[in-house]
Amino acid sequence: MKIYVNYFKYYVIVFTLLVTSYNANAVGDVVGSGFSYQGELLHNGEPANGEFSIQIAMMLTETDGPPAVRANTYPNVQVTNGLFSIAEVDFGDAIYDGTEYWLQILVKKSSDPGFNHALLPRQRLSAVPYAVQAEFLDPGGASNGDILQFDGSNWVGQSPVINTPLWIQTSSNISYEIGKVGIGSGTSNPLATLHVNAQSGTGIDPFRVQKSGSTKLMVHDNGGVSIGTSGTAPDNGLIVNGDTSLKGDVAVSGDLKQPINSNGTWKYMVYATCGNSSSSEIHRSFNNTTATAPVIVISGISAGTCTFSFPENIHQRFFQASATSINISRGVTCWNGSITGSLGQSKLSCKRYNGTGSGSNGRIMVMVF
Repeated sequence: MKIYVNYFKYYVIVFTLLVTSYNANAVGDVVGSGFSYQGELLHNGEPANGEFSIQIAMMLTETDGPPAVRANTYPNVQVTNGLFSIAEVDFGDAIYDGTEYWLQILVKKSSDPGFNHALLPRQRLSAVPYAVQAEFLDPGGASNGDILQFDGSNWVGQSPVINTPLWIQTSSNISYEIGKVGIGSGTSNPLATLHVNAQSGTGIDPFRVQKSGSTKLMVHDNGGVSIGTSGTAPDNGLIVNGDTSLKGDVAVSGDLKQPINSNGTWKYMVYATCGNSSSSEIHRSFNNTTATAPVIVISGISAGTCTFSFPENIHQRFFQASATSINISRGVTCWNGSITGSLGQSKLSCKRYNGTGSGSNGRIMVMVF
């Protein structure tokens, strides 16, 4: 359709509105809410040339009425041999809610102070922008406020999930609280809260944790794990850089069915004077368990003989004791239980003796592991 209007005193302008249609059948095409506007500008029947400013507004009525709902101004539009094109006229997708609109076109030379001339009558906006949305939906369409979800062949309107967002943002923090997260091939059904499955031999390490730019924990491409360093660990092995504090047993055999009280790490170390009740005393002790004080208690029995009470059962553990003396004739013997007849499984009785086998008060070192 062509519209003839007087543009200044000596101008006659002809405009043709062309709304670009989109190929919405090709999956992957990005279709937005914008459309192109192309026109032809004539002066006294001859093609115009130069720069013009064009304003395109969305109006609710065909004639005079409420102010523009939306208006975009495009300055310095180049008109060559009467032809011009505005590549993208976009009022956003929210405006297309089913309301009927008319396009109002205002034109002026770029050098003029204001828009004083409108193309009349206003042009009714066709259903093309709405079709961009409708073609992607199933026959049921979508309601206002729905979200679009691709079902493999069409974009289908879905009601948003209320109060259960996938990611929750609190201030500058973000968290995921409603399921498991899988990263990598084969993790569509994650087996843990965070499941990372990396393919070996790719040269890419699957996991790294840094503190102030220094690597503290890393899983390497070879399956090895390094702690406190980024140095390559043995294949499927472990490398640790720094002191290690073990709170528990070490299954040397690798048998995960070992009992909880299996041996493997130092549990207790005691440096004490062993003798009768008046001389028995613990000087230093080390506890590598989670037990709370009192950790280790000593009670004197007789000359050179004392009993240690530990905070857990040590009946099936190994122990070693020695006399801290330069006299090679001194020795120590320990046994689980007390010489008084109380076979408490958390107790260890020790006797420090001289070369003749008699009890001799003095200091001993006891280790339980």
